[in-house]
Amino acid sequence: MGRSPVWVETTRTGQTRLVAPAGARRRITHPTGVQTPCVSCASVGRDTQGLPRDGDGSEALCIPCWRTRTDAARRRHAAELRAAALEASLVADEAAVCAACGGEEPSPSCWLCGWSWLAQARADHEHAQELDAAAVEHRFAQLAERTRAEQTVAELAGWVDRLRTTIQECATGGRHERAVHLLADVLAREAAARVSSRGRRSKLALVCGVLAVDQAARITRPGRARTAELAGVTERTVTDCWAKAEALEWMERTVQGRRLSFEQRCATGRTYDRAEFDLAHLGGLERAAARAPYLPAALLVLDELLAHALVLLEAAHDGVDALQARAGELTDQAALVRRAQLRAAVAAARDTALTGAELIAAAQLGNFFPPRAASTGMSVYSCWFRGFGCPPSSAHPTSGDPSRGNSGASRSPTTAGRG
Repeated sequence: MGRSPVWVETTRTGQTRLVAPAGARRRITHPTGVQTPCVSCASVGRDTQGLPRDGDGSEALCIPCWRTRTDAARRRHAAELRAAALEASLVADEAAVCAACGGEEPSPSCWLCGWSWLAQARADHEHAQELDAAAVEHRFAQLAERTRAEQTVAELAGWVDRLRTTIQECATGGRHERAVHLLADVLAREAAARVSSRGRRSKLALVCGVLAVDQAARITRPGRARTAELAGVTERTVTDCWAKAEALEWMERTVQGRRLSFEQRCATGRTYDRAEFDLAHLGGLERAAARAPYLPAALLVLDELLAHALVLLEAAHDGVDALQARAGELTDQAALVRRAQLRAAVAAARDTALTGAELIAAAQLGNFFPPRAASTGMSVYSCWFRGFGCPPSSAHPTSGDPSRGNSGASRSPTTAGRG
């Protein structure tokens, strides 16, 4: 059959295997095809068929040996290219000399390096293009900064208009009047929870005033930084005042602020989800009677917020004017007229707030605070804070000299001084 003889042998371990005699082929010889052993494999004793890869007369190689030689040739070629590039860079680093006259500096008498002014012109053109690109980028940065400044002006103008509308509707009646009652309610709750008359003035009224005016449909989503800016306090103070307002049950946190996930940040475009608060109901007649004495104080707080908002708006206007002057532009006359009209409207609203506070205080017989035990000095400071020009007279339960307190000691050294 044209096959080499094959023998069977048994090893010492009892296994049976086929044994071919030395020099016999282990592969079946096919009647067709190229029957050429691989040169590299035959040198190490492997029986592998190959093909002459480079045509007739070339060495026959199997696929693994041919790939090995091809990869080695590719690596040698890459190494030669790197060496040539390194040599070219070293030559380029050397001082360039003219190929005609051999000088390093261009000479007008040389026909070759005398045309070197073209290189200088090319360099000047590239530098001019870089300057133009930088100017365009700077202009875009100025436009972006001016747009942000104008957005800030628009937001502050809206906030001033909202405060002004709230104060005016408190006198004439309207839906924005609710903010004044909300602020008076938190002042009443704070006074009821106060256990001592000592200490500095609390910033709770300012922070809650921002919340009350900024609320919509009893749900508010304030930002800590924005509230701090509008109230003129720090962000830490805003956090403390929120916690105190929650403790007073004036507002309830309905949505807890949190950091958004990566998918939510991509969808919403923001990093954090703000907290949401539900402000307390104004209640019935009992709550109305409790907060009625604090309506003048609420108006004075809104007046203070309006004055601070006007300062912020003026600073924002100055920033826009500075950006326009830097760009070589002038402020529009219509914009100046609108600013003057806004200042006049704010002044009228502040007068309305002061007048309303005085009328309410006069309607309540000049005393809109619940009586509490406090020294004369504390009464002076308290009345100045609440808007009175002079403190009320102190009344003591002792009989006899009205200048004596509970201990009976006189506050004045002499009768003349007391008079």
